[in-house]
Amino acid sequence: GLSQLTSNSNNSGKEVVSSKFSPEEQERNKTLRARREQLSIDYNFYFKLVNQIFWEKNPSLNGRTLTDEPQDAALRKQWDETASELLNNMSRLSSDARRKLGTFTSSDRDRWKVRVNNINVGSRSVYDLADVPFDRIFPEQRGKINFLNKPVAQVWHGFVFDKVNAVFAKSAYEKLRFASGDTTVTRSGKFTDLQGKIFIAQLSRNQEMRVNLTASPQVLFSIYSPSGKRVLLEDSTRRSWSGTLRENGYYEFVIVSTSTESQDYRMRLQVENPAPPPKPTPTPTPT
Repeated sequence: GLSQLTSNSNNSGKEVVSSKFSPEEQERNKTLRARREQLSIDYNFYFKLVNQIFWEKNPSLNGRTLTDEPQDAALRKQWDETASELLNNMSRLSSDARRKLGTFTSSDRDRWKVRVNNINVGSRSVYDLADVPFDRIFPEQRGKINFLNKPVAQVWHGFVFDKVNAVFAKSAYEKLRFASGDTTVTRSGKFTDLQGKIFIAQLSRNQEMRVNLTASPQVLFSIYSPSGKRVLLEDSTRRSWSGTLRENGYYEFVIVSTSTESQDYRMRLQVENPAPPPKPTPTPTPT
């Protein structure tokens, strides 16, 4: 309602409900404000985000600001419905992420990248985890021109922020180790609501690797080489990969569920070492 009216916002950034609105619309506005405040979402950011999505749904308005006159009542109702849906979707973010909406910048992305690189995780793997909940809410936004400069990209940053924290809390990250003498390691688990996990394993060039994932088609699988230059699988429903490794270092195995239902997964990684080079025969030392 009021919230699309720049003229109706006083300088403190607080919304002012127009006395021209029906009691029903005034009530709707109060409910939206209470919900936004409960979620700790900045008003200026919220206003820009709802406008972006509302105008994309109504291109014929050409970004026109709605008035508080009766002829705009139906559009104001649609604006409020858009706002309500966005608030519900943003409740998927942590309260820390919600408080930061409107302030994320490219330097945050750079800092996150350095942080995860320090534990041998690429930013691409973290983005794989964040893209799933974001794409569920905004399927039409990815890959749009100037995406990163739009208000909606702040929500994507919020998901990345939460996934970086989940990696460091070890809920979305595990370093795989082979038990002494073993060539196989197996991990299984269950994802709830659009979750995912990054596994890393230190492997060597010329090793033979076989990896199998048992999971429903709603679970996507990616495998990245240590340099990131070789993508063995990406957001794939393929369930196995085998071949000779061409790099030394930490390989990343990213498993992510695109379902809001519970999803089981089981990953089996088998790595055969190449035969070690023959030991040189010691030359007898002349006595």
